[in-house]
Amino acid sequence: MAEPFILQSVDRATQWVELCSQGTGFARDKAASMLATLCGFGTWDLMTYAMGLIPPSHPDEDIDPAEAIERMKSHIRVLVGNHQLEPGTSIYLLNKLPPTSNRQYLPFTMDEGVDLSPLQLETIQQFAQEFAQSDTADEYFDAQNQSQNFDSEIEPNRASVAITLSGNTQSVLWTDILDRLGWDFESFNIFDDCPDLDEPSFVLLDEEDLWQVPVYLSPVAHTPSVDLNQPYDRTRRVQRALVVGDYVANWQDSSPYALLLQRWPVVKEVDGKHYCHLGSVYSRDLNEWKDLLFNFECTSFARLLELNGHVTDIHQCHPDLEDVDELLGDFATASLSGIDPFEFEQLVEISLVCQRATHPTTGWSIQRFGIPGAD
Repeated sequence: MAEPFILQSVDRATQWVELCSQGTGFARDKAASMLATLCGFGTWDLMTYAMGLIPPSHPDEDIDPAEAIERMKSHIRVLVGNHQLEPGTSIYLLNKLPPTSNRQYLPFTMDEGVDLSPLQLETIQQFAQEFAQSDTADEYFDAQNQSQNFDSEIEPNRASVAITLSGNTQSVLWTDILDRLGWDFESFNIFDDCPDLDEPSFVLLDEEDLWQVPVYLSPVAHTPSVDLNQPYDRTRRVQRALVVGDYVANWQDSSPYALLLQRWPVVKEVDGKHYCHLGSVYSRDLNEWKDLLFNFECTSFARLLELNGHVTDIHQCHPDLEDVDELLGDFATASLSGIDPFEFEQLVEISLVCQRATHPTTGWSIQRFGIPGAD
């Protein structure tokens, strides 16, 4: 950035820090340092001091598009070079919380999708070409990966899918859920807390059928399928293809199934009964995916498949898979939100801080819990 950017107020700066910390999980002091450097200052204190002396700068909406592109590229360079964020994460954050825009700041989570404007797409393409030729790129990609990732022109839908799938897959968040279901499992990537999308995090052991079912984790959550050919399901199709590729290469001889679990529970009420969708299964013999309902009656992987065999329309659900008193949905939501689920009932001030807008066609909602006032 050619000159420091002066935000409208300290309150707006504080709001950016709070939402950044909540959405990314970064500590507040790290988020404050990021904002200060994004605005061209060495420290938070220096930035807020300048805000009392200098009029606010022109926001992105009031400057020439070419200048706005250069401004955003400088922001990406700051986050990648100064704060060691991955390029995809940097772009995602700047899309959700553009520091030099006059846009209203809104809460977000890292598993959400992202819509990129034409100006942002042009910025990303210019940055990618510059980044591929810079010294900074060596820290993230070898020469082959640079060629694969940056030589081709960025296409909007592909960019959105890549950014959406760049979130973490934290295995530890699932262990309490699998334990509570009573499933017999082993960690597969014991030295990797966030396995890649095409690597299983767990292996389910089924002594009766001698199966070893690989369990993959997704950084995003979807409502059960309506039409996989629709654009909004591109991320699901990409992840499922990655899972099938690894499964066929490494697992199909030891199990007829692969299980894909998603980032958040997806819940729905039908005829006064509650239901919980946590993932989907790939069948080798049928060569197809099936979305699954879960409850505490699913005491093994085989039992999960048996009960879901009763479901003819997942959007209508089935009484055999009712999540009585929403026990599994709440337990899973607490665990995946980073709250100790075994202390869940003792936490008096739990509130549902993020329940997505209900899907207009299916009525499913993605939910996440948080503790008011928690860091």
